[in-house]
Amino acid sequence: MSDQIVTNKFAKFWARTKSLFLFERKSFSVLFFLCALAPTLLVASYLFPTLDKSQKSQLSLLVLSSLLFSLGILKALTVAYARAMKREQKRIIEAHLKQIEQKHGKTHEQERAQYRAKIDQLESMAVQMKCGYEHQIDLLQTSASKSKEQVKQLNFEMEGKLDEIRQAYFAFEDLRKESIRLEEDLRGVQAQSSEKLRHKEVLITDYQQTIQEQRRVIEKKQHYIGRLESKVKDLMYEVRSLLQLEEPPSDPNIEVDVSLEDEKTLTDFYLPTEEKQVSKPFDIATQLERYLDEAQKFTGVDHLGYRDGKSPRFLDISQSSYEIDLRRLFDSFKDETSGIVFVISCEERRFLFVNNLVKTLLGYSPEKFIREFADLVTTGFDQWNKALLELSSVKESQTRLVIRSKSGEQIRFACCMGMIFQGPFSNHIIGICSPVD
Repeated sequence: MSDQIVTNKFAKFWARTKSLFLFERKSFSVLFFLCALAPTLLVASYLFPTLDKSQKSQLSLLVLSSLLFSLGILKALTVAYARAMKREQKRIIEAHLKQIEQKHGKTHEQERAQYRAKIDQLESMAVQMKCGYEHQIDLLQTSASKSKEQVKQLNFEMEGKLDEIRQAYFAFEDLRKESIRLEEDLRGVQAQSSEKLRHKEVLITDYQQTIQEQRRVIEKKQHYIGRLESKVKDLMYEVRSLLQLEEPPSDPNIEVDVSLEDEKTLTDFYLPTEEKQVSKPFDIATQLERYLDEAQKFTGVDHLGYRDGKSPRFLDISQSSYEIDLRRLFDSFKDETSGIVFVISCEERRFLFVNNLVKTLLGYSPEKFIREFADLVTTGFDQWNKALLELSSVKESQTRLVIRSKSGEQIRFACCMGMIFQGPFSNHIIGICSPVD
């Protein structure tokens, strides 16, 4: 009966103890460890991103120290809890024994032995509880050491990641600076391009104005040349009329012995008919001198690049001015009927121009004549080349050529060539080919 009472008392005490802590011994240890470590982990996780490398290492050591300190406190509390339980058991037993002694007086030795056995059983239970707590503490220490190693590994990995982030940031800064520099260069190039474009537009406008001015000048000169040609025709007509109406000399002592052939020759020399468009061979040298003098006195487009002969009007006189000068010269020879007029470049050793009379005399277009000249000449091509070479030392040279016409006819030509020594067409050759009987 007394054993049953003691057991009931201890059960009530144990139930009261369990209801006080709500957990068993193992759960209580883990809960206590977590409650002790949770504030430290929260504070560390909040402060960790805001610290530098050295402060993070210090914070990790502080967390580990706090963990070890919590484990020590847990062990001390567990030991104190076991001792308190033991003392409480003894107190309850002694109080119960006193109650029994008060009720029943002295106890029997058998009952004391039973109580002693109960006490030994409780002490063994306390020892087992102590061993269990110590085992849990060992497990927690092992877990703490493993956590410490994991923390070290994570710190090492985090340092590597930080180095990678730092290198990536430096690379990003380099790329950003390079991008800024390239954008500045692009803006500079765009500004230069726009400036060059505006400059070219201004030059194009000036060139267009210059071309228009030259066209007006050429039209005026052509009109003036037409007027001169009409005057020449009128004068020639008057001379022809005067020669035809002139009476023979009245002095009978003067004998006039002019054959029909000499009269025809003089008439053809002084009075060229309207139907005959090609000059006689002895006119070629005179015509060539006129052409050479005209080419040497030719005023090129370059003079338009200066204002009052002193300062440049345009900043850039391109190669196109030379082509404009050639075109003006070719236009002045295009409609000549004194013979086949051609212009040769000494540097390029090729024809630059042939007038339109070549189509009337040979049936070829000027382009075909220039392209196939060597094949069209049947006789005298070597002498013609030799005459070209002689122009570097002499003023003029003459030769004879036989050229095949489009109809297959072999036509003989007297060719006279001269070198231009000054002006915009220096080192160019002008030649005239006139058909002969």
